[in-house]
Parts: sequence; structure tokens; C-alpha cells
Amino acid sequence: MANNVYTPGTGFAQSSYVDQIGSALPGSLAYASDQRLVDSYIVQPSIGADGLEAGIGVVSAVIPSNEREGFREGVNTKYVGAPAVGATEANFEGITVRNQQMDTNTAGKACWFANRMCNVLRAKRVGGRIWVQLSNGSSAVDGDVYWIISDTTAHGKKIGSFSASALGDDTVKLTNAKFKSVADASTDVVIALVELAEGA
Repeated sequence: MANNVYTPGTGFAQSSYVDQIGSALPGSLAYASDQRLVDSYIVQPSIGADGLEAGIGVVSAVIPSNEREGFREGVNTKYVGAPAVGATEANFEGITVRNQQMDTNTAGKACWFANRMCNVLRAKRVGGRIWVQLSNGSSAVDGDVYWIISDTTAHGKKIGSFSASALGDDTVKLTNAKFKSVADASTDVVIALVELAEGA
């Protein structure tokens, strides 16, 4: 009979702990420890056929009391969705986080459809680092982050995604965020690392 390769022994099963950046996708947390900065929300019923994709900035609104079922006050009582014309930095709730329960839309993008539970790295929780959808410009380490809130100038960029430069009134500069990687979205949507920090 062969020896058992899992013969019990003394000491720890894991000899080291590694918390370093690996390969990523939009919405991936850069560091495992940042999961402490993530909260859950309900995707707004009017989100549309493409759902709410990972790695974009979102806005929130309190769920009307007549639409809540089986809830506890203060727990999962907010809808999240994409921004719209007139959104401000104060409306920036955070960035959608990728998880294993996501759906896939017709474009092959990871998303949550209407009324699904989703995860958001909250803007007001200092120190979160996440890979986002960069759809315009070239990011630089410690460069400014612009949140794309609308498409009034027909730029065609994903609403809720991010830009390394202003697109007029279609973007909002986020003073509590900085890029932490170099990326170029001149040919296609790419991912860039963003850190959310108070007064960044």
C-alpha cells in the first residue's frame, strides 16, 4: 500500500501568507485584505439589459419601503446603479466588485442583472484598491481619476467607467481617488488600478 502523502505532522499547513497583486479583471480587488471595505447592495430594477458590470463607479438610492421584503433596517436597504447626467462626486457610492456569483451579459461582460445582490467597494471606506474599467486616456501612478457619468457629447464610452482625463460635463473628477498603475485606453477598454483614499 502506498504511503499517504498527507501524513499528519506538527506545525502549520500553510507556511506563508501572500497578499500581492496578481493577474486581474475589472472589479477584482488588488489585495485580499480589502474585502473588509466591501458592502452589499441590491441592483436597481431599472438597470437595463446589460446589467451592472464589474469595475465601474455607481450611485445609490434608498429602496422605497414598499419594495423591501424580509429586511432589517440598515441592512441591504439601498439600490445601486449607473450614474446619470448631473451626478456629482457626492453621489459616487463606490466601485462594483467582481465575485463568483455574477451573471454574464450579451457582450460577455461579468455583471449583475436587476434585483440581484451585488458587492461595492465603498468610496467612504478609506484605502480600498481595485481594478477598474479605464475607457479613456492614459493613466499614470498618482494621476487624477475621472468618473464617466453621461454621454451628452457622443464620446461613446461606458457610463460608470473611468477616464484619465476630463470629458467636459460628462465626467466628474474624484478627489478621493488616484490611479496606481499605468494603462492606455487609446485602442480599447483596459483595466487600471485605483485607490480610494480620503482626500487622495
